Order: sequence, then C-alpha cells, then structure tokens
Amino acid sequence: AAASHPDGVNNRWRRFSSMCVAALLCFLTAARADAPFRFAQWSLADPFLSPSKNFTIRTPETGCVPEWAACVIDRQNVHPLFHKHFPHAAQNLLPCWSFFSRFPRLRPVILLRNGLTMHAGDWPHGLLQLMGATIELSRAWDPSKQCAVVGRLITRPEPGGLGREVRWLSREADARLLRVQLRRKHAEALSHFRSTLDHSLHVGLLTRSGKSRSLIHEAAIVARLRQELPRANHSTALFNGWPFARQVSWVAAQDVIITPHGAQNVNLAFARPCAVIAEVFPRYYYVPSFYLTLVQAAGAIPFAAYPGAFPLRDQRKTDMDGTFAWRLRTRNVRLNVTADEVGAALPVMMRARQRCLNELKRRGQGKASDAIPVA
Repeated sequence: AAASHPDGVNNRWRRFSSMCVAALLCFLTAARADAPFRFAQWSLADPFLSPSKNFTIRTPETGCVPEWAACVIDRQNVHPLFHKHFPHAAQNLLPCWSFFSRFPRLRPVILLRNGLTMHAGDWPHGLLQLMGATIELSRAWDPSKQCAVVGRLITRPEPGGLGREVRWLSREADARLLRVQLRRKHAEALSHFRSTLDHSLHVGLLTRSGKSRSLIHEAAIVARLRQELPRANHSTALFNGWPFARQVSWVAAQDVIITPHGAQNVNLAFARPCAVIAEVFPRYYYVPSFYLTLVQAAGAIPFAAYPGAFPLRDQRKTDMDGTFAWRLRTRNVRLNVTADEVGAALPVMMRARQRCLNELKRRGQGKASDAIPVA
C-alpha cells in the first residue's frame, strides 16, 4: 500500500519531520532560556546601496533642462508589505531619498505604478513631507513629457538575514541631509528633546509594549543606566501613538540608545553620528542586518545583544529548519536581558563612542553637537 501511494507517505514523513524539528527547537530554547545576553559591536563591510549596481538612472532624451527627479516604485521593486507596514514602506522610500539627494536642484516625485498604494499611516507620510516629495499615482504623469531624471531600484529590498542584508541609503551624507531637513522643518519638536547648545550625554531606552520583544526588566535597566551614567540626561520612550516628527526627534537627540528589535527602529535613520545603538534580539531571531545597517549608514555605532554565544548558528537553524509557526514564536517573546548585562556592556559601548568622536575630530568634523547640523 505504501508503494502505491508514495505521495501520501512522503507527505506524512514531511509532517513528522517538521514536528520533530519544531520539538527539538522548543527543547533547545527551553534548555537555554537563561543564556546570558552578550553585547557585541556589529558592522557590515558595505552597508550602502550602489548608485550604479542597485539603481537605474535615466536622464531625459529630449535635450530639455530637467525639472523633476522621479523615483519609480513598481511591482518589480516594491517590498511586498509596502502598503501594510511602515518600516517596509521605508525600505523603498529611503532609497528614493538617496536618489533625490543626488539631484538637489530638481523637484522630487515618487511614481507609484501598477496600482500600488502606500501605507496610510503617519510615519511614511511624515517622511515624504520631510523629503519634500509628492506622490503621483496616475500613468498620465509621463517622465519624458515632464522632463524628469528617472531613478528606480533594480530589485526588491532584501528581507534581512544571512546574505540578504538590507541596504537603505547610498551614502552617509544622505542621513546627514535627513537631519538637516529635520532641523529645518521640525525644529520645535527637536528642541523639545535637545537644544543645539546642549552638549550633555543623552541616554535613551526605546521600549515596546505587550509580549512581542518588550523588556522584562525595563525598570531595573533604567535604574542601572542612571547609576552607571549619573551625569547624563536619561529618557525612556514608547513610540505608540507618537507622530513622526516626535519619534525621529527623540532618536536624533540621543547619544546612547538601547532598544529591542522592532518596527520602531526604522527611526534610527536619524541617529546622531557616533551615537551608540544597541539592538536586543530574542533567541533564534537574530537579524542585525535589518536595522543595524541603517544605524551604520547614519554614521552611528551598531551593537547587537543576543542571548547566547552562537547567534549566527542559531539563526541558520531557524532559516533552514524552522517552520512558519516556529519563526513567529521566536519573535513573540519578552526579552530577559538584565540590568547587570546592560551595565557590563556600557563601558565597551562608551569606549566605541569615544573612538568615533576622536575620529570625527581628526577628520575636522567638529563635536558631537554638530551631528544635527544647522542649515
């Protein structure tokens, strides 16, 4: 009977194998649930998009003087969740900003093709306003008739993970120009958290609510940060319900940020140069190559915190063997990083920040307060 129904046997075997893998992973997680969090500086050799490799850029063929810079988002290069989740909308919008910044004299416009719509929330539209860009949905907007330079990402944004790192911007100057725009358009929101004359150290804990990667020991971590850095200006933020300008202004005011992995970290595009950003990951969900590449592109210093000594091995196990239910379960946990683990990591993080500041001074780029330049 088995020989006459090989597909049925194979299906049963696959289901059995998946159950065994899921059970093994659950056992490993339970057995090592109390593994200490380790903080390590992280970087990618090349965190930037390449204008020549990642974009096609087409100038007008009619010999007219260009008036527009048009960034095309279509079915071939859009993130599948562009219309549903604002960090994934940013995976297309921030590369458009890099394209626009190459043509600062042209009027920026984003062309949404193939019936695409953008996430309707405050964050993407706040970013669009900061960029000074408009959106055109109609096919009647013809770049050739409008005398536009046309830019387009060649492929869809990567999802993060091993070998599929997310690249958001084409150069560090693009992040600096975002901060210039922030100072121009949202000076009041920014000054609420930090004035241009405030040279004190600002330390922030950026938290999450609920059971999905919130911090179990949040209060103890805040107390430890205050103990270790008593002269610093300390703040805690939960971005739920905050408007775009308030979110990015809070990030732009901090010199040290500790934050769980999550959507709130797309705001790290506005991090100050030499700010230290520590992103905390749950076991078996280690994706520093998502938001920490954005931190690096902004000129800040990325740190990854993970419960265990072998994050890459653990993530490969999830990538290769994990079922969808398992992947979902690894994300929807609270994070058990302790105040002692944060306190032990702080000296290493602060030394990394000082090395970065020294390098800025050596290059003649001034003090950390210059991180949000006044236009």
